[in-house]
Amino acid sequence: MDVTMKIEQMQEQNADVFAIPDYFVYMSRAFSTLEGIGLSSDPNYSILNECYPYLAKRLLSDDSPRARGALRTLLYGKGDELDLSKLQELTDGLESYTTSTSSVESSRGESDEGRSAALEQLADVVLSEDSNYVQDLLIR
Repeated sequence: MDVTMKIEQMQEQNADVFAIPDYFVYMSRAFSTLEGIGLSSDPNYSILNECYPYLAKRLLSDDSPRARGALRTLLYGKGDELDLSKLQELTDGLESYTTSTSSVESSRGESDEGRSAALEQLADVVLSEDSNYVQDLLIR
């Protein structure tokens, strides 16, 4: 059963207890539709893999408590040990995001502009003189 449909059923059954915001339902339907279109062309398509570069950028730049919690969970899971493979995925995602948004030429792989920009952004965060949450997570 589709997750969106299940959530809608739960809301109908428990209307007096909680309500799902309309935007959540609309976004969920949009993502389901996009994934369906992608899967019709490529059986290995995943909307989450397509969104990961943006998510990586957001987690490394958003200082909200919710983003901090998500970043910590991503890098440490339920334990206290940094998962280096997750850190690598995060930096690869940032590089992919930066490459695809820096210029059309970079997104075609014709330039290292995106990679350089991603490395510069990551270095700015990790080596910043002002303490930040990413530094706190990595230095624990």
